[in-house]
Amino acid sequence: MTMLHDPTTGSVTGAPLPTVLDADGVAAQWRQLSEERAALDHRLAADLLPALVGAMRRLTAPNGPYRARLLDGLGRATGWAPGAIEEGLARFARGYTENALRAAIVRAVGGLEPLDRRGPRRAVAPRGTLLVLSATIPWAGIESLTWALLARSTCLVRVSAGEPVTVPLFLEALAEEYPPLARTAAAVYWPSDDVSAHRAALAHPEAVVVYGDDATINVWRSLAGERARPPRLIEHGHRMSVALVGRGSLAPGVADPVADALVREAALYDRAGCLSPTVAYLEASGAIRPEDFAERCARAQARWAERWPVRRPDDAQASLTHQQRGACEMSGGQVWAPPDATWTVALDRRNPPPLPVPGRFLWLHQYADFEDLHRRLAAWGDGLSTIGVSGWKARDAELATIVTGTGATRVCPLTAMQDPPLDRYHDGRAELADLIAIRDWELA
Repeated sequence: MTMLHDPTTGSVTGAPLPTVLDADGVAAQWRQLSEERAALDHRLAADLLPALVGAMRRLTAPNGPYRARLLDGLGRATGWAPGAIEEGLARFARGYTENALRAAIVRAVGGLEPLDRRGPRRAVAPRGTLLVLSATIPWAGIESLTWALLARSTCLVRVSAGEPVTVPLFLEALAEEYPPLARTAAAVYWPSDDVSAHRAALAHPEAVVVYGDDATINVWRSLAGERARPPRLIEHGHRMSVALVGRGSLAPGVADPVADALVREAALYDRAGCLSPTVAYLEASGAIRPEDFAERCARAQARWAERWPVRRPDDAQASLTHQQRGACEMSGGQVWAPPDATWTVALDRRNPPPLPVPGRFLWLHQYADFEDLHRRLAAWGDGLSTIGVSGWKARDAELATIVTGTGATRVCPLTAMQDPPLDRYHDGRAELADLIAIRDWELA
């Protein structure tokens, strides 16, 4: 068993890596997957949906063989609190249903018929899909794998050393539920500096889905460009999310649950991933002062840190946290925090505001008017993912004006920031639609 090195502690974790391949092994894996592809040509998408949902049920069954392995493996690999992992898993599994998958297919390609290559618009599946995962929210890998399988594409998944658990276990569960479908995908690993393996992985597929930071995506984009006919590249790079707390939520009797929800959504994965709120913008006309709301957030931070213990920050993160606390106070802001670097609430008045800080560091900024808020949101450019909203009832037109021209691809209730529906447009696009090409069929 290959064990993982934990960069936060310098120790070795107990989360095992799947098969570790070199370039020859990657090429052989593609050949094996290609041989399995024909077994599914005659099956309808409607046959695949219950198999995928059945695999999810097996993975999450309380007394089944997979759930305990998943929770233990994720805990060892990520350092997240068990309760937070349980919450995230429950949210994803609750939304992974046949109805949700059907809705996503309809929204992406119009219905199941194109995927079955019937009717006037017929999907042309990529010859293969390479899925490159990062150490981010674990359910993203299952989501992208799902779209590749529904597109009838073989799928080679390179897992991250920082999260090698979720997709391999899902494929194990799928192998019990529907073996022919599971055999069209494989989860493997090779080191991030093995460029020969990267090139071998890119030699076969017609589509590549990459998760990671800008540097990672640039590497894969450059290598994909070496091919005479480059594959379709679907990129999920680094983005961030914010919260808008309107005056309707800044009132006695309302502010406490709103502050609790804000902190909960940020604490769920220790602010990893794109959907976690990094900044909350507070409307100036609220009935309570921003300092009062910040105190409520600080109390919520302490509660959630007790319920979901904070992943221990490494030295660099701890140093940055203390630096940003000091800079905020020196510029006239206020900070609520324990002596260590586990969590922070910082009410900051600088414009432009400072950049997000990793971990449970929550910036609060008060905005003067809608024009001021729009400028602040637009300043994040295309790096903005989700805007979580609270206290904006009956002001939809104003909200639409504010978000116009920003890079946000999703606006949702504050309470649902970390709970995106399956049929959403991930980073503004339907991944299933991006994977396939459409052939118009004009014969009677």
